[in-house]
Amino acid sequence: MKDIQYWPTVHWPGESNERPEGIFIRRHHKRPRGEAQKAARRLQETMKTHDLVFVYQTKTDPENRRRHGAGKIMALLKVKEDSNLIEGKGRWIQVKKTSYKADVDCPVKLARQITDLPLGYPPLFGDPVPRTNVQKLNNSQAVRLLSYVCNAREREMLLTTCLPEKAGDEDGDEEYQEHARLAEPDDRQEGPRKPQFVDTRKGRQVKKDPRIAKIRFLMSEYKCEVDPTHQTFTSRSTKKNFVEAHHLVPVRMDLQEKFGHIGLDHENNIVSLCPNCHRRLHHAISDEKEDTLRHLYRMRKKDLEKAGIHIKMARLISYYK
Repeated sequence: MKDIQYWPTVHWPGESNERPEGIFIRRHHKRPRGEAQKAARRLQETMKTHDLVFVYQTKTDPENRRRHGAGKIMALLKVKEDSNLIEGKGRWIQVKKTSYKADVDCPVKLARQITDLPLGYPPLFGDPVPRTNVQKLNNSQAVRLLSYVCNAREREMLLTTCLPEKAGDEDGDEEYQEHARLAEPDDRQEGPRKPQFVDTRKGRQVKKDPRIAKIRFLMSEYKCEVDPTHQTFTSRSTKKNFVEAHHLVPVRMDLQEKFGHIGLDHENNIVSLCPNCHRRLHHAISDEKEDTLRHLYRMRKKDLEKAGIHIKMARLISYYK
């Protein structure tokens, strides 16, 4: 499911707060009928079967409207199948059929912070799908929204089965990070470590040991290694400043094969980062990402060599393209 896409969208042309079904586009009074149909077709072509959609509820009772603004994210849907556009008598066009996955309870103010989108009424989600006002979410945003699934069992299942499996490529994996915060540290090792592997349903993958990441947290004193003055919040797990572990040379099977018996999961290859710096390395534009990489490389080059990881800056930057 690593090619799954995540979307926020307004639910359906209903007047009640019942569970929503289907993905719809609303005709605007200033938009010609043909333009609405073209926009609906563009979205239909872009949304895939099995994509997940966070439903934004615009119809709320007066009390919720006073407390949370125009609405909230209320449910998670799964795109069920390809289908023809269905035009109703009103101002709505059905783009996709869906199945209901779970209840979600995420107030609009919080949803705005998580998605960086101007959620509101009328719904404006950006415009990567031209003329549709619909925006895709990235994986880290989807993880945070999935944490607001109401049922704990459903939440755990969704977090483990509905997120892309890019083993070792994005260290922001919530389970790995939490295990690292809770783990007892492994013994410090200056020289090379041997790579460890694990068999998964997707084949053999490089294993990341949370105990090694914990070494880096302790060495950095729970500070961001891009800038130690970056303050986040007090972690519930550690009672320290909240930081995350990031492998400078990504721990991926294709890269581990290049380094042979020299393990990439090494404390000298891990940096402790605040969430903002961590997300920058995964999601920022190239110039901003490269500035941070160059800073970390210059700071860590000798330590990498002690761990047997010999790499030039240009090659490291190419791994983040």
